[in-house]
Amino acid sequence: MATPRRANGSTSSKDTAAPIQSPARSQPKDDAMKARIIKHMNTDHAASLSLYLRHYRNLSASAAENPKLVDVSYSSLTITSADGTPHEIPLEPQLQSWADARPRVVAMDRDARAGLGLLPPLEASDEHDSAPAKVMVTAYDAPTAPFHVFMIGMVAFLFGGYFARRNGYWLVPGAWYWKNVMVYFPLGGAEGYAWLQGKLVVPVVLVHGAETLWMVGRLRAHGVRMGTGLWWKWVGATFLEGFGAHQRFSAVVKRGGGVKSRGRERSS
Repeated sequence: MATPRRANGSTSSKDTAAPIQSPARSQPKDDAMKARIIKHMNTDHAASLSLYLRHYRNLSASAAENPKLVDVSYSSLTITSADGTPHEIPLEPQLQSWADARPRVVAMDRDARAGLGLLPPLEASDEHDSAPAKVMVTAYDAPTAPFHVFMIGMVAFLFGGYFARRNGYWLVPGAWYWKNVMVYFPLGGAEGYAWLQGKLVVPVVLVHGAETLWMVGRLRAHGVRMGTGLWWKWVGATFLEGFGAHQRFSAVVKRGGGVKSRGRERSS
């Protein structure tokens, strides 16, 4: 197993400087700052926590899913992984004050992404930079809008019915479903449905296939690794649903559900 990295990017097991002693501080203020940092990281930067586990603790992408920061001190972060196991990441050198926390976690995110080969954050030249913020997507939104659910059902029925009919199952002349259910299809009964199915299946596969390839590019641009559970959810939903999945993906990006960096979204 590879040696876990320390939060300064070093794999050395020895410190090059004496630990910095934490200054005296009031306990109530200290607790309040810790609670604020923990809440902020869990709410707005879950993707960073996942990257920390993958880079500094050598966890797989699936093992680092659903991370949660449970403790923070001047000397370490403690993050739980997908199975609830806590992992301590040393901060070296130690923080001198809580004011050092933000630049340190930003640097850790940058180092983690560089080490994992993910898209690096590009620093904006000034606060008025017009480039949109890059978001590391860590969530899947299931379809809830009636039209999205309807489209998934219709496309699934189209594909399922096509393969059933091609293989001589329930959507063939003489079958119970053909005689007792499809007879009520409004456009010519069972025969009308069979004709319409044959005309639609190839165009739908081509259009949804193209939309799925587009989604693959968007997932890569937003840091979703190919083959992970999250990747398969978005890809599968796009193949069945088409553009509706892209609408939901855009909503996830818009609400900032991950780590932001500067740069334009790439679709390839």
